[in-house]
Amino acid sequence: FAIECQHPEQSESVHNTYLIEQDAQNLLIASEDMNYDSEQIDQNDEDVDLAKEQMELECAKVRGDLLSNRMEYERYHNKYTKTINDLNQTVSELKDKLSAHQDTISILKQKKDAQIKLYKTREDKDIEKVIDLENKVKVLDNIVYKTGQSVQPMNMLNNKCRTSFAKPEYLKKAKQANP
Repeated sequence: FAIECQHPEQSESVHNTYLIEQDAQNLLIASEDMNYDSEQIDQNDEDVDLAKEQMELECAKVRGDLLSNRMEYERYHNKYTKTINDLNQTVSELKDKLSAHQDTISILKQKKDAQIKLYKTREDKDIEKVIDLENKVKVLDNIVYKTGQSVQPMNMLNNKCRTSFAKPEYLKKAKQANP
């Protein structure tokens, strides 16, 4: 869109005039300002023309500045639009990566919870086995203790009655078997 420069119109000289004489053929008009001659009018016309030229130059300069500013605006606008689009693309990619990482974290958490549950179940079973084994050991200890008590009188009796071994190596084996 163009900027319209408005040029001031050349002012028309209006002089106070009055009728001096009038005869049948001639009409004489006299001016109050007789010093306002053609040289002054020519000078004023030149001044007005010079002012018009200066105004046109100024308008052309303003138009040039406006076009320059518009071009610079468009350049910056395009640059910033590209930057904004690049940043929006980066944000979108980061959101996608975040979503993928959140999914991975959720899956890993589920696996961790399942492993903890599995280990807890195994640990509970192992603890139950240990308790069962400890109970069996106690039962066996009781049996051994009771057996030891019943064997002791037999050993005492055996010590009184010596058994004879035909060969001394049988005696050694028997001592190793019964300490």
